[in-house]
Amino acid sequence: MAISKKLFNKIDCVKIENVTKKYGHITAVNQISLEVCGGELLILLGPSGCGKTTLLRTINRLVEFDEGRILINGKDNRDFDPVILRKNIGYVIQQIGLFPHMTVRENIGLVPKMEGWSDAQITQKVKELLEIVSLPPEKFINRRPKELSGGQQQRIGLARAMVMDPSLLLMDEPFGALDPILRKQLQEEFIKIKEKLNRTIIFVTHDIEEAFRLGDRIAILKEGKLIQLAKKNELLVNPADDFIADIVDSKKKFKHLEDLTTSDIMIPLDKKYFFESDSSTDLVIESMVRKDIELGIVMQKGKLLGYIKLQDLYQKSDKNLKHFIKQSMVFEPLDSIALALSMMKEKNEFIAVVVEEKPIGILLTNEILSRLI
Repeated sequence: MAISKKLFNKIDCVKIENVTKKYGHITAVNQISLEVCGGELLILLGPSGCGKTTLLRTINRLVEFDEGRILINGKDNRDFDPVILRKNIGYVIQQIGLFPHMTVRENIGLVPKMEGWSDAQITQKVKELLEIVSLPPEKFINRRPKELSGGQQQRIGLARAMVMDPSLLLMDEPFGALDPILRKQLQEEFIKIKEKLNRTIIFVTHDIEEAFRLGDRIAILKEGKLIQLAKKNELLVNPADDFIADIVDSKKKFKHLEDLTTSDIMIPLDKKYFFESDSSTDLVIESMVRKDIELGIVMQKGKLLGYIKLQDLYQKSDKNLKHFIKQSMVFEPLDSIALALSMMKEKNEFIAVVVEEKPIGILLTNEILSRLI
């Protein structure tokens, strides 16, 4: 079943024309014009207070703008009933806003229930979406938010935004509050989800690395104004001004790989990531959920055995943690990042560990590439 009134079967174009939004004497969005092409992921990037979230919310009319207009497939968004408009546009935020007393199924299925879907239809749709966001339905469909890690809750928020099959997704810093390693994992998962869904997405972030990893094009805002809209390579090679050159850090981007070591690029590890090999999988799952992490380092008597992923631990009822350990490549802090990247790509390894007597950091291949290309 679909929503009671489907406004867009697909998105051909979202056109923002001279949109301005003021709060008293403060101009939050100042005469911004841009176009979002159907099927692309456009990033709205800029420092706190630059107007990117306000601009995003004018699209689904959570914020009513003062001047200009927004056309979706050539139709003014103010000509639509705002409630129906929002049902046709997926919306994902950092805070997620899951209802604590509801199960995962009830949270995702809330709008379909209001639209008159049957219980069987809701359950089937929820299961399909949980598979897409890498949460086994049999493990998660009846859980409540307090039983989920931050990363799992964010996946549920994404599934809820997709439940009515919207052609347009608005995402407001969805990974901003997550642990750094988990954030990188979810970014990679989201790239795969985006390719699978083929939706038009407008994504707010203040993180240039996230923007470079996810975006087809990047719109950089400053003090409510659009400063430059371009693909990432153009931003690196031809930044519009010193402000953008500083944001994209173009000199660092072009720094030669041989000048950098693994310690320059690694994501530091702290004690929350470490687990002993004789721990039960149930206790490790509980601990990882509580700590909001989805990757752990397994040690045995001070020796590195490898790493584990939370998603793998849910796949079986096996209580022996050693059965889930993946061996990792190991580098020293002063090893060349060029050498490390070459070896990881050759072995098709996504993760490596930097060790100085004990593990001190994690290398992720896609993180290395996003920071250096």
